[in-house]
Amino acid sequence: MPRRVSQPTTPALPAPPVRTAERGVQVFTSEDVGKVVQYVRQLRGKRQRDTAGQMGVSTTLLHRLENGTQGVRLQSALDALASLGLDVVLVPRDRQLSLQETADSTVVAEGKPSHGH
Repeated sequence: MPRRVSQPTTPALPAPPVRTAERGVQVFTSEDVGKVVQYVRQLRGKRQRDTAGQMGVSTTLLHRLENGTQGVRLQSALDALASLGLDVVLVPRDRQLSLQETADSTVVAEGKPSHGH
């Protein structure tokens, strides 16, 4: 019989807005993120210099972000995305895993939810 382990504490973070995925895109690489950043900037009719100034970042950082340059600090990227009005939403690929609070307080060691125990 599998041993029971305590379920980790759910991160105390807000849930994304309902139907978020319908307006967003799935990204897999830093280049994908860069394409989205560049698209949003161009959609607004802004130059890199103007956008970087409004974001409070250097033109170099915005250029590196748009080009998918590896080595951009995660916090810098998150700050830049937020200033463009873009949210990052983490969704488990495993459909059985939820990052939202659930009623279950334990999981079976193999990772499957235990119901009511």
